[in-house]
Amino acid sequence: MYAMRPPAWVCRACEAQEPKLLSQPYSGRWRIMCQEPCDLEDSEESHPGTLWNVSASGAYVALPEATVEAGRKVRLSFCLPGELTMIQVTARVAWVNPVHEGRHSCGSRATELPPGCGLEFLDLSLMDRTRITARVQGS
Repeated sequence: MYAMRPPAWVCRACEAQEPKLLSQPYSGRWRIMCQEPCDLEDSEESHPGTLWNVSASGAYVALPEATVEAGRKVRLSFCLPGELTMIQVTARVAWVNPVHEGRHSCGSRATELPPGCGLEFLDLSLMDRTRITARVQGS
């Protein structure tokens, strides 16, 4: 499925950071930063990635190659930091942040993020939404 540590391509400066509260200007939603392993599945294949940040309405997933397309439905599987209970949710790829040509550890659309994609949750269960909201509000 996926490794327990972020892959080597993830920005080394960010690896040691604790989960913390972030605001996202694009969605206006508060979210927590985390670097948890995750799995992103589309109809064709599975993409191991790193859950970079998460809110009750969506997430940013770092991928070594942003091979997913905006608008596509995917299935995301992940655990919140420090938890073992898996969250599985269908999501829509809201935007893609392809690899920056000169700096491979950064995305070209949002250089402060690694390459990957922003996801909008479509069918998050009430229990999982409550768990994520509690983590965001507790940070």
